[in-house]
Amino acid sequence: MKNNRKSILSQKLRDCHSRVFNLLESSRDRLLSFSPSNAPAGAQTCPGAVAVLSDISSLISTTNELTNLLIRVRTPALLAAAKTQHGDLSLPDELQTLTEWENELDRRGVEFWNHSSILKRRQNESNLDLPKPDRDDPKSVYYRALDLLNHESLSSQTSKKRKRRPEANDCEKVYAAMRHLASVLIQAGTPVVVSDPSVSLRLMNVTTKTAKALLLSLDLEGAMRNIEIASECEEKLAEEPPQPTTTRGGLDLNRTLTAYYAAKADYSWASGNATAAMFNLRQALERSSSSKSSRDFQESINLISKLYAFGYLMLRSASALASDAVSQVSKKQLNLQASQWLTFALETLDSVLLKQSRTPAHPLEGDSQNALKLKIIKSLAFAFLEAAQAESDSESEILRQKGERAFDEALKLQPDQDLWLLKVRRLAKRNSYGADLKSAILSVLKTEPFDDSLIQSLYSVACKVTNENYRMEIYAAIFKACVGKRAQSEQILGGPSLYAIISFAGAAKSHQFINQISDGNSHVFSDWTASQRMEFLQEIVGSIRLDNSDFQLSPESAFVTQSLMWTFGTNSYSKEDYSTAARWFTLATHSMFRVTYDLTFPKLTRKAALSYINYGDNESARKALNSLSSEARNTTPCKFLEFLIEAALGNEKLAIGCIQEMMRTNDFTPQPLLYAAQYADQKGLQDVRLFIFQILLQIILGESTSRMALEGVNPVILLRCILQADVTRIETPTEKTLQHAETAYEHFSIAHKLMNRAFQNDEETQVDIKDATWMWKTAFNLCFYHSTTWPTPLTLRFFELTSNLIHLTRKIPTTIGDSRDLINHELHCRFAFLAGKVNETLDMELEEPHSDTKTVGSSDLSGEILLVGKLCEEVEDATMDAAPSEKLHVIRTCLCVWEFEAYRKDQDWNAIEQLLRRFEEFAGSKDYITSSVLETIADVTVHDPIIPLELVCQVLKTVLSICEKDRPIPIELHCRWLRLLIEVELSRSNDESSLQYCQSALILMQTHLDAYPADEANWMLSKSWDQSIELYHIRSVNNAIAWCEMAMKWAKVVTGGRSHEEMIFQPPPRLVLDIKRQPIKMVWGKIEEKSH
Repeated sequence: MKNNRKSILSQKLRDCHSRVFNLLESSRDRLLSFSPSNAPAGAQTCPGAVAVLSDISSLISTTNELTNLLIRVRTPALLAAAKTQHGDLSLPDELQTLTEWENELDRRGVEFWNHSSILKRRQNESNLDLPKPDRDDPKSVYYRALDLLNHESLSSQTSKKRKRRPEANDCEKVYAAMRHLASVLIQAGTPVVVSDPSVSLRLMNVTTKTAKALLLSLDLEGAMRNIEIASECEEKLAEEPPQPTTTRGGLDLNRTLTAYYAAKADYSWASGNATAAMFNLRQALERSSSSKSSRDFQESINLISKLYAFGYLMLRSASALASDAVSQVSKKQLNLQASQWLTFALETLDSVLLKQSRTPAHPLEGDSQNALKLKIIKSLAFAFLEAAQAESDSESEILRQKGERAFDEALKLQPDQDLWLLKVRRLAKRNSYGADLKSAILSVLKTEPFDDSLIQSLYSVACKVTNENYRMEIYAAIFKACVGKRAQSEQILGGPSLYAIISFAGAAKSHQFINQISDGNSHVFSDWTASQRMEFLQEIVGSIRLDNSDFQLSPESAFVTQSLMWTFGTNSYSKEDYSTAARWFTLATHSMFRVTYDLTFPKLTRKAALSYINYGDNESARKALNSLSSEARNTTPCKFLEFLIEAALGNEKLAIGCIQEMMRTNDFTPQPLLYAAQYADQKGLQDVRLFIFQILLQIILGESTSRMALEGVNPVILLRCILQADVTRIETPTEKTLQHAETAYEHFSIAHKLMNRAFQNDEETQVDIKDATWMWKTAFNLCFYHSTTWPTPLTLRFFELTSNLIHLTRKIPTTIGDSRDLINHELHCRFAFLAGKVNETLDMELEEPHSDTKTVGSSDLSGEILLVGKLCEEVEDATMDAAPSEKLHVIRTCLCVWEFEAYRKDQDWNAIEQLLRRFEEFAGSKDYITSSVLETIADVTVHDPIIPLELVCQVLKTVLSICEKDRPIPIELHCRWLRLLIEVELSRSNDESSLQYCQSALILMQTHLDAYPADEANWMLSKSWDQSIELYHIRSVNNAIAWCEMAMKWAKVVTGGRSHEEMIFQPPPRLVLDIKRQPIKMVWGKIEEKSH
């Protein structure tokens, strides 16, 4: 019993120590393995946090129990009593055990403290991985926690309803709890009863940092306990301060106390005691400013930043108050209190900066001194001005003046956008539009960021300006500022300003009056005239070219603004105020609207041009149209406007050109032509009117949907008028006569189409015999009387067209005599056309004699020949009672040759064979198949190298066959054709046919001995002799004998020549005899020598 009383390590202490260390051992791995990296960045919860917090809570409560037991064991009285009992040998061992326990607890506390620091660092790194909008600034998070605790404390003091507290982040909870655990373990390992200043300094540092961590996790009670422990340490240090030399751990008393008072100020603010917070901050500032080191200087800056933060939180609390009378009083008090905090912060900052000669290179807590000063001054200005709004007395005026001076001071320090906006709003609220407000607006427009928020703020200010003229000046300033920007996102912000200015410029003139609006302010409307408003708008728009020619609006803003300008321009146009209308439409095509070019510019430009035309300013109208792109100009409306301009200026050629270009556009419709014809008639442009009539006729013939445009007008009568005008112009010789003739041809072509439509059961187009006869006779007379002066192609085209007109006229019922005459007229016209085409074909062949390609248009020539042939048959049928005329005979004769020529040009050899068979069939019955026809065909055939040899033989055979019956052939031609046949047959190795033709030539020679050409006879003899020799060389004995005999026959009638002499030297009978007897080699060798 006695030993138990003397022991300082009681069983309860031992049991408690055992529980603590068992808990530490069992939970150590789980606690040290916890990491915020296991949770997604920004997540509110973290896996395993609940279990860790439960373990830490158990450890903290058990360790606190152990700490209390250790404090009682190590009281001075107990230790003194133990030292006097020298007989108790166990006491030194127990003290040694106690020391070991304390060291282990301290070691474990340091371990958890270090791990909590690692957790915080990892949490901050994870926060950096979040995108900026979702990333929280650690300082902001800390002050939000303090503000929430402050609100809860004040609510509990005033019995107000508390706001729902948001849960702290799991990682923050674990960090704070682990730091709290480390602090408790360190406290257990280093009891405060030990009289060592370094131990107290270390413990104060630990509990101060722990208190800040607990405040961040919204644990106000835990923070209070740590602050109390730190306060006890402060008292110890006050009684026995540490030596000025470096203490354990490198801690400095002054810096530790500064951190302690700063943390104590945070706790005081969180508990709702602003006075204590101010006192502790003053204590901290007093200690930090006593040193001139850069570290202490930055600590002073951080403390001043804390002063600003608390003042800012007061201002925010004041702004959140209701608008009732009681709240207004509280609001003013809070604003005044905040102004005191901010004033003290500003004065302290100036004092610290005055003492410090240099700025630290690396700020520890963020803002630089200038930025901090700016924020303090801004908040101070806000506090004064808000406090001045409560009442309108002398005190409020003083506060307002202080606020204005603070504004000016902040603006001098840095032209801040928010501050400028606040000044602009306050000036506008006092309804004092003057130099100050103008300057403030221009200044705020120069700040950054230049975004929609800034512009909308200025729009709201402009809406509060009651004078309409002044309001427009604000819009103009905003728009010009947007024009001066280079970024497209900034330029488009000027759209609403421009729209407001245009609305003002286009509105009807307001009578000068004052209208009481529902907001109680008197709005003064502008008394500017319409001209003054338009000048105001043009001045603003004109500045774009000088400031930024690349300025443009957004598509939506551009379209809406252009729609408004279109409305104003249309209203002016309907009032026949064409000058104003043109100005509106022209302004709507400014380059700032180019984003909607394809959608709006063509229509607006055309309307502007039409307004200029009606106003009489044709040059401006032309300039407006020329500003469009080529694609936009190539449309029917633009070409019609160009026609109006040229017609108004009397330029007939250009006006006609515009009509032609209009018809080539993709969107052409015939309706504008009617207005164009009417306009040309008004201007006295008859040629233009006539040209448009021609176009209308073409449209009538080509597009049935367009004929409604000329309803009630007979197109035949209109066409006769046009043709009569053409004839008149042709009969008046000028340098343009041929052009007029071409135009007349086009009009006669229209007449042909019109007549053709009439015979296709078109009820809307009717042509009688009188009109049809007039048309073809007029066309015939023109081409007949001018055939010697017109180019041949033009004359031929007229003859062909006349033939077609006559052909259509024949379809109209008439008398038999008139029908017979029409057939003859058509025949002669078509024959004239055919003759001209044949001559053209022959001329082309003469120009290219060696061309082996088909002649272009020869197929058409064949068709025309067949058509003329059918007309000849119709004429023969119509005149069966009378003998055929000589002209018809000539035509049929020519057709035979031309038909052959056409087939030859087409290289249609089958057609030529059929033609030859037809000649053989009708040679005896048709007198137009004359010898001259046959001779011509044969002559052409033998001179054309393209014709196949087989066909050449057939042609010559056919001609000879027909001529030998009843048409004698001249001897020269006959013998030449026979020679050609012999050559062709020999080229084909046909000796039998060649011998027959040679025999026919011999008979012809014997019959006409004196008339037969000597050269042809010599050729026959030579060819027969040479052929026999050649055949003998190739051992064709029979053919050689036949040709040798033929040569001997020719030798009887032919004298002289090479072959004759050779045959005399070697008499033919001997040669023939030798060949038959087969002494071939010896005899023929002599012949070969002689032949060489």
